[in-house]
Amino acid sequence: MSRTIGVMGAGLMASAIVRRLLGEGHAVSVWNRSAQKTVPLAAEGARAITDAASFFDTADVIIAALAGLENVTALLDTVEPRLEGKDFINLVTAGPGEVRALGSRIEDLGAHYLSGVIICYPSDILAGRGSIMIGGSSETWKRHGEIVLALASGSTYVGADPGKPGVIDSALTGGVIFTATTACLEAAQYAALDGMPLNEFRQFLSIYLKALPREIDRVLDAVAARKFTSSDATLDTYAASLVLFRDAFAKVGAPHSHLTATLAQTQAAIAEGKGPLGLAALAKA
Repeated sequence: MSRTIGVMGAGLMASAIVRRLLGEGHAVSVWNRSAQKTVPLAAEGARAITDAASFFDTADVIIAALAGLENVTALLDTVEPRLEGKDFINLVTAGPGEVRALGSRIEDLGAHYLSGVIICYPSDILAGRGSIMIGGSSETWKRHGEIVLALASGSTYVGADPGKPGVIDSALTGGVIFTATTACLEAAQYAALDGMPLNEFRQFLSIYLKALPREIDRVLDAVAARKFTSSDATLDTYAASLVLFRDAFAKVGAPHSHLTATLAQTQAAIAEGKGPLGLAALAKA
């Protein structure tokens, strides 16, 4: 069945989405508050729509890819779109509660709703690689999952809760990937200030990273089992090591915010009487 995919937005990510969909042979309409940004996309085959209400009327499937969820809700406030029977895919990153609230509003307007977080760059979308975590209506996923997979081949449907991708994104992109990457940058600066070339630091990093999955599994297994004692190392031991590491960074003038934060968290747990327990005890209420 012929269908038109409407993309809300013409920024870097939205433009990559439009171009990828055009490359896959889809009919694509595009709207952006600044119409000038849609001109290059129109030259490549998209149908640029300047009137927001008309944009919603011309699209069967709508993909929201604006700069912030507040821009999506502001647009809905302004145009009161006719969405009955349409499918709405939100790809604007926001808090789980905000995403769920938007979903309720979209469904009240008679549309079907999916919401996802894009875990890659615009260049990955252009190439069809990367990943989008997406949740919401299972029927809508069945109808349009191939669109999402065309944008990012590693995409995953995570279930009926449209807020769940945001939980995953905050936990893993924010809590793990961003934190680990910036901690690594601090570590590389420390090593460089003590005379270690970056290529050598990366060689040693690859050795240590092999141990990381095992360490993560070990502490998560302990949390799952509610077994916080350890015969290998205690929080008291970790705290002593963290002091040494922090002082080493500070001595050469390297940034050490991650070490300082981890030390503070560990010392707070020790002050609560958890010093004889293992690292997993940091998660013990």
